[in-house]
Amino acid sequence: MLSKQLILLLIANYPEVVRQFQNIISMPEFAEYNLVQVSSLAEGVEFQRKETSEVIFIDQGVEDIEKISGMLEQVGATPVVILIGENDIETSQNAAQAGVTHFIIKEQLTTQSLRLMIVFSIESQKLKNESTEQIEELRAGLAKVSKASLDLWTSEDQFRKIISENADGIIILDEGGVVRFVNPAVCVLFGREREYILGEIFGFPIVMGERTEVEFVGKDKKVSTAEMRVVETMWEGEKAYLASLRDITDRKQIAQEKTDLINELQNAIEKIKVLSGLIPICSWCKKMRDDAGYWKEVDEYLEDHSRVDFTHGMCPECFKKQEIEFGIKRD
Repeated sequence: MLSKQLILLLIANYPEVVRQFQNIISMPEFAEYNLVQVSSLAEGVEFQRKETSEVIFIDQGVEDIEKISGMLEQVGATPVVILIGENDIETSQNAAQAGVTHFIIKEQLTTQSLRLMIVFSIESQKLKNESTEQIEELRAGLAKVSKASLDLWTSEDQFRKIISENADGIIILDEGGVVRFVNPAVCVLFGREREYILGEIFGFPIVMGERTEVEFVGKDKKVSTAEMRVVETMWEGEKAYLASLRDITDRKQIAQEKTDLINELQNAIEKIKVLSGLIPICSWCKKMRDDAGYWKEVDEYLEDHSRVDFTHGMCPECFKKQEIEFGIKRD
């Protein structure tokens, strides 16, 4: 029985773009995929309601790029990749503002770069959607996929173009831990220009195949926290490491605030003392015995075992007794 092909949805109306995709998808490397092409965002949304595609590719020339944000809300968790021209910086910036984090340059589109983008976008989306309990298992699988995917990069130029547009910070390190490449997201994360990072020692432990957290002084001179994962790769013909950094400062702060609130509530509960059970009391003097065996006046005992304070006065009956005993006369 043949396995069901996975769907790639292409939203494009330029014949040359459509032919370019069809020619690549017809290659043996894409035997598991089926390309479906529509001409507008509305048609793409309608198709997505009926079928489930693995990745949606949108040509920049289809419609106003600002309309993509509305489409992203309707297609759910399916990753979206924008096809841009080699010098079309404005389109990539507008698409990033609309919520798209993956781009591929049409002039640089090859069998290897397209397959890599498919794998990369799908795995990135999985990381975004998986629950905390599933992340560890997924990252282990992603490390293997990432290594296999990086082997497909025979062109350093293609490698640079793809990771430069990634929303996470990407750093390439040589075996000595010296920084050889950073994408723009790293400059934003550290609040430093590229030339002040390249050639420097990375300074953080390189732990392969595991998620680690690193703290650094970032933009605005504030201490930030990033989640880091490292995989092996090749750079300029030599063994190197690719480190991906995701800013989790806000997430850590929220978690810490939650922990602090829980601790505060627990401390408050521990301070609340409640009287319950049998309490020993002297039938003659009315003193009460505490847990340590000491006999205390009623007011002293209750102040120690509850949240009450006492004021002292004299009731009319006792006052009358004192008048008789001490011969006090009222005026």
